Amino acid sequence: MRVALVGFAGAEESDLVMCEHARMDGWHASGKSTHDGKSTRDVKSISNTANRHTANPVRAIFYDQTSEHHLARQAVRNGEWVRDTRVVAGKRGEAPRWHLADSSGKKIVMHDASAFGQLSSAAQQGDWHLTTVYDQFTPAGSSAIHGPGGSGSGGLTATGILASIVDANLGVHVLGVRTRERVITPGTTLTAIGEVYLNKSNEMRFRKPLASGSNSDKTNTKKSDQKNHFAVTTKSFETFVAGFGRAGRVFEVIGTGCFCVGVTLVAVKLARARLVKRRDKAFRTRLALAVETRLQNGDDENVSGLAPGETCVVCLYSKATAVYKECGHLVCCEVCAARMSKCPLCRKQGGWMKVYRAGG
Repeated sequence: MRVALVGFAGAEESDLVMCEHARMDGWHASGKSTHDGKSTRDVKSISNTANRHTANPVRAIFYDQTSEHHLARQAVRNGEWVRDTRVVAGKRGEAPRWHLADSSGKKIVMHDASAFGQLSSAAQQGDWHLTTVYDQFTPAGSSAIHGPGGSGSGGLTATGILASIVDANLGVHVLGVRTRERVITPGTTLTAIGEVYLNKSNEMRFRKPLASGSNSDKTNTKKSDQKNHFAVTTKSFETFVAGFGRAGRVFEVIGTGCFCVGVTLVAVKLARARLVKRRDKAFRTRLALAVETRLQNGDDENVSGLAPGETCVVCLYSKATAVYKECGHLVCCEVCAARMSKCPLCRKQGGWMKVYRAGG
């Protein structure tokens, strides 16, 4: 059954995963999420090394840990030093079993891992805003940059010194390492759109929508993912639906514009076709009239008795003896061709040459 769920994320205390760096001062993290998708920092981060051993680690439903190097890189062209960041390590963890619960206490299982370290479809989707519970920058020169060792917090090892020399020769200077941990804490409000089904134990579970007519519980194919919408986000349901409304309006404007452009192009093409047809008809009428007039007057013996296609299309009097090289049209006399740089029939740019017929 395809549904849209809004509830609070929750899990048993034993199923929650622990963050490596973030710590709490003896109180539980609520991890509330606002309607605009931004999470409030209800979890306090302790940077004091002494307090880390006494404070409790942050326990979360899902956490994402990243470590990135902040660098000063020398540009090749002008030699200017510019700032840059590179992610050097990343790790994610998720509670093996967690659920969504509404205000009445009804629960729907969102994830029930069958193997250690397995991530849910919601975590793989990654369409949720995480609460930052730890954000620490370690300056260069600390033992955390180039390996363990050293007497103090700012002590350098032989490996660190060698690595710094290599970085300097390569035009890269390490400024420090930034380590961050972001989490989905228990109590976070989530909006889930997907499929709810009953397992063999009559327990309601949530999953990606399967292809039509499929009864298996396997991962969906790319083709069915395109047909069936799936999302798990920290946005409210109203905000999520409003996003579709804005996209629909944008596509409506684009579609209307494309329709108007298409109609305009078709109308222009039809108008040009009618204009060419009308001009062709008028030309044939003038050509026949000119030939008839010449034959009646008999004032030029060289052109008397010529077929309509053998006369110049410009003056309608002389014999067509000039052919245009680019298009091959034999439609002009020499006098008219000398005054034009384009073929009067197809308007193609090009030179012309005189044609000599055998016997005339």
